[in-house]
Amino acid sequence: MLLKRTALILSLFTLGCGIQTNVGHPGEYTSLPEAEFADTTLYPMDHFILVEEDALSGQTFVYLFSGDLSSAGIGIESLDRIALRYGRYSIAFRYPRSFFLEQPIESTGETIPVTEIYNTVTNLKPLEIDDHLFLSGAYPVLRTTSLDVKAWFGSYTTNEVNEAVSIELGNQVIVLQSPMGLPTFTITPEEDRITMLSE
Repeated sequence: MLLKRTALILSLFTLGCGIQTNVGHPGEYTSLPEAEFADTTLYPMDHFILVEEDALSGQTFVYLFSGDLSSAGIGIESLDRIALRYGRYSIAFRYPRSFFLEQPIESTGETIPVTEIYNTVTNLKPLEIDDHLFLSGAYPVLRTTSLDVKAWFGSYTTNEVNEAVSIELGNQVIVLQSPMGLPTFTITPEEDRITMLSE
């Protein structure tokens, strides 16, 4: 149970290290010469949650993935391993986040409520076909629904939520701070390591 929760927090931080860094969860990534690869295949996760706050649309986007995440290639990969495989830096451009608010997603499966205290701020809709993955913006993480992974998507107006929000997954409750706020990110070079810290 501890490993699963740790992996979830780490996944939220790692995804926040890209172009959009509006993830207010504390975390640290330290690269040491003797360090092992930080790979979630070693510590399989039951759930993977991606949360993004978009300033232009004023919305918070929540993506939830559950199932055989490791086999689907969903998780955290070591920065060292990525560098060895690609050896270069690249940027992928996406549609504006508001694009995904305008796309109708008609699904019939069970929704997952996201609540602030006793109020439901959004219901995560199940993404049941491949088109849903594109229309919701989930496709960078999961490209096809043919794998043994289930996906959900929802959004809420950021400034209408003042407290932490909760997502209930079976007997687990995931709590996310909202609004997240902008993190501070520092890089500290030392003699035998580089430490990147987000708070």
